[in-house]
Amino acid sequence: MKKLFNIALLLTVIAAFAQVDMFNRKVTATGRGEVNPEHKTMAQKRFGALKAAEASALRSIIEQINGMPIDANTVVRDLALESDVIKTETEGIAKYFEIVGGPRYMDDGSVELDIELSLNNLDWAGKVVQAVGVGSGKNRSLALRAAEVDAKRQLLERVKGMYLAASTLIKDGSVEGDVIDIKTQGVLRNATMVKGSEKYMDDNSVEVICEVKLGDDLQTVPGFSSVLMKDMDFDEEYPIVPQATYKLSDVVKDEVFTGLIVDCTGVNLVPALAPKIFSASGKEVYGSSMVSQSYATQQGMIGYDRKIENARSNPRVANNPLVIKATGVKGTNKVNIVISDEDAAKIESAAKQLKFLGECKVMAIVK
Repeated sequence: MKKLFNIALLLTVIAAFAQVDMFNRKVTATGRGEVNPEHKTMAQKRFGALKAAEASALRSIIEQINGMPIDANTVVRDLALESDVIKTETEGIAKYFEIVGGPRYMDDGSVELDIELSLNNLDWAGKVVQAVGVGSGKNRSLALRAAEVDAKRQLLERVKGMYLAASTLIKDGSVEGDVIDIKTQGVLRNATMVKGSEKYMDDNSVEVICEVKLGDDLQTVPGFSSVLMKDMDFDEEYPIVPQATYKLSDVVKDEVFTGLIVDCTGVNLVPALAPKIFSASGKEVYGSSMVSQSYATQQGMIGYDRKIENARSNPRVANNPLVIKATGVKGTNKVNIVISDEDAAKIESAAKQLKFLGECKVMAIVK
């Protein structure tokens, strides 16, 4: 009975600090970090409490997603508790998470953080990810460098992933050991410091914001991804204008389409930076050779969404998009869309009237 009570107590604590929103497919958790008395400066104490709070929240999230193995042993002799030992171990990889609302500093120096992790990678497609780094040093220049490195380490954890392993030992209702170990390793490209974000704090630490942009394929991109697209074959003769060059009232009175939506929910399409659309017979219906690099680098070749009703109201495809179904995917990476020959003919006919393909007014609906 004692064992069941302790297990229930632990699960209650987890439920209080980690919650799953299955409708929006997100997990949120609150972590708390204490001050390490061995840290000599206030800056180090604040830095340590922040990191401890982040680790605590991430552990709660991983426990909620992967489950928490519990090994408990209770011995009652002569109706009195002789020993009660509970061991827990947590292990997992976390990515696509961010701090919500900023840290909350308590009077005793401890810190609380709310962290939200997305269960759907697509939520981060096209996202600008920011992280606040904290650093200190012998002078402001070194403190600024430490803050920059800390911020970029956080960006790497969030967009590439970090590994967490944790264990807790409770004896007779008292925690005797609680360890969280986080490892991060990788190469972070295209991250930049936000100009003017430097904050010089009263404890001689520095805060700075660094950011990185993710493309539709969830890879980091420089600015508007022009570097990644530099080797593609674009139609440079396509006229570049800030707005559409047509008015619906000036074109033919038949049904006029202002964009293209391809419903790919029935196939396993992988979002990418510059995909193509092919007909069933193998003809390229849409690709980089049909658009200007200016439009492609500004908003990407194709926009992605999970709901067709959202796409219909997206300004990218304007008021009356042509909606078709994908019949399959093409390529080893499953990034190119295949449609029927009949739908390919519809697209070619509509594109002759207006320039929505050349202006990248194309969206795909994915699972």
